[in-house]
Amino acid sequence: MRRLIFSLTGLFFLIQSHAQVNTVIETPENPYLLSFKKAYSIYPSVPKGFLEAIAYTQTRFYHLDGTQNSCVGLPKALTVMGLIEDGKNYFRENLVTVSQLSGFSIEDIKNHPETSILAYASAFQKLQQQKNIFGTDRLERYKDIFIALSELPLSGDIINDFAMQSHLYQIYWFLSKKEFQQAYHFPEYQINLKEIFPENYVVLSAGRVTISEESIYTEDGAMYKY
Repeated sequence: MRRLIFSLTGLFFLIQSHAQVNTVIETPENPYLLSFKKAYSIYPSVPKGFLEAIAYTQTRFYHLDGTQNSCVGLPKALTVMGLIEDGKNYFRENLVTVSQLSGFSIEDIKNHPETSILAYASAFQKLQQQKNIFGTDRLERYKDIFIALSELPLSGDIINDFAMQSHLYQIYWFLSKKEFQQAYHFPEYQINLKEIFPENYVVLSAGRVTISEESIYTEDGAMYKY
């Protein structure tokens, strides 16, 4: 029961953000522009815009220092990259993962916004090397790395799967929009979201969905395939 509560509660807040992403394009100020530039210079294989996509999706470029309240007992996201240290035995502790992959200490990552950006970039590049994924010709290949660095539980049911796919959709949606490309100075990637999410594009791009333990569907009746 506790697992189901976490699933439904966490997904509820993710979907609120997801719905906003699909209806409103906001370009909040990025106060860490120079830190992102530094990260790309040190870890050049990380495609430009990827770090901003995570920061935008997770925190809207706001550094979370642990003093903010989390929703309904959900784990607290930390740093401008929105990393989780205590997953409450349900969410993955990706702050620990980033620390282990990058070599930066957990405390340094938590306490310094720039370090959190550099650590995420380092972890991303390490996974690029492990998985032999480089370049920008087929950005969908990076799904595996985004999944590896996410706090969301790996799929075991339709709810977790939808949460993860929604997270991925938000990232690629961000990367595909000219408004973000111009505001945050990354390349004009030609991204076809229908090709990246062929089975569930209609549901993932919907402004509203209905969720139960067994099914997820849009107002028009399109069902999420799992």
